[in-house]
Amino acid sequence: MASRKKKNKKSFVPLSLLVLVLIGLPVTVFLTRNQSNTRSQAAAPPNTTRYADFETGDFSQIQSGNPTLQAVNVNPSTSSVVIATDKAYEGSKSAQASIPGVAGNKYARTIFELTAPWTEGSDIWYGQAIYFPIGFKNSMQSYFVPMRWDNYGSSANDSRGGISMWSDKRFRLFRLHAGVDATETSLMGSFDISEGAWHWLEVHQKFSQTDGVALNEVYLDGALVGSSTAHNYFGVPITRLRNGIVAVDDSAQTNPLNLWIDRLTISTAKIGPYSTPSPTPTVSSSATPTPTSPPVLDTYDPTVTISSPLNGTRIVRSVNISAYATDNIRVTKLELYINGVLKTSNTNSNTISYTWNTKRTPLGAHNITIKAYDAAGNAGQSSVMVYK
Repeated sequence: MASRKKKNKKSFVPLSLLVLVLIGLPVTVFLTRNQSNTRSQAAAPPNTTRYADFETGDFSQIQSGNPTLQAVNVNPSTSSVVIATDKAYEGSKSAQASIPGVAGNKYARTIFELTAPWTEGSDIWYGQAIYFPIGFKNSMQSYFVPMRWDNYGSSANDSRGGISMWSDKRFRLFRLHAGVDATETSLMGSFDISEGAWHWLEVHQKFSQTDGVALNEVYLDGALVGSSTAHNYFGVPITRLRNGIVAVDDSAQTNPLNLWIDRLTISTAKIGPYSTPSPTPTVSSSATPTPTSPPVLDTYDPTVTISSPLNGTRIVRSVNISAYATDNIRVTKLELYINGVLKTSNTNSNTISYTWNTKRTPLGAHNITIKAYDAAGNAGQSSVMVYK
């Protein structure tokens, strides 16, 4: 896949931006830039200096004013990335990525060419809103990447990282030095993203070739789901960030796939999920109010992920149990059970933890179950079996 060269032209730095840089405020670069956005400044996520989305109805914003850059990259020709109006994380538009059910190399992705490459010591936050339709995971065969950075074109030094889904249908933050080792390495534990709802997926990485110096964090809907200090950089400047259906297993994936993405963002500070501002109160009138439609029933169960311990773990002494849950609206309560006995609970939070003293626990198999509830009364749970 060839990339187009940027045309050399003079550019001028606005005085206001120069002042922000000089005084040390965080500067954010967005993948889609919308000058006509009419939402109030209060709607912008925290720690950002600019706000944008797909509301312009095209992909020219991804090119950051340089029309020679690639905005959308698809293969084969029947794959597509198009502006969609049937779903949106915010506003009224998003982007829908689709690939056909055929064998061979295929992808449907946006490409942001970084004007300032990420290198050793770069401290970056990047994220996207993503919507998987019901049945997406059943249609996914073997492997899938929704978000990836790379330095494509560096031949033997090609390196990559980002978020991938493996055959277990769970997501991981990974690194890959493709020109040296074809093995993808997970940088933290796996996590789940539920179908049928928008989710804000955000990654924070301090890039380094040294374990203990690097930092890797993943946030889902604002909650930390995993972290590590494993090295995440291979010494080659990172030049691109891709979103959408970035990659699949070419030989295994013969089912069609489609998903929606929105609010593609890069920042030097935490971005956080989008929060709709409260509407401005209006003066009531004597006119007959317009009837409103009944609320849509919430029928989606929360999804529970047990971060620790893993299924099949051999336990000794003290065991740290931790889990989190996601929901299409909000998790209202979590409960932690050991061998069917409630040990602790947590309300109005999507995380739970407990330290289990197993000194007097008999030998054999033991069950740990986490149950999650939402405001509509829907419940979901997950269990692991451990052994002493």
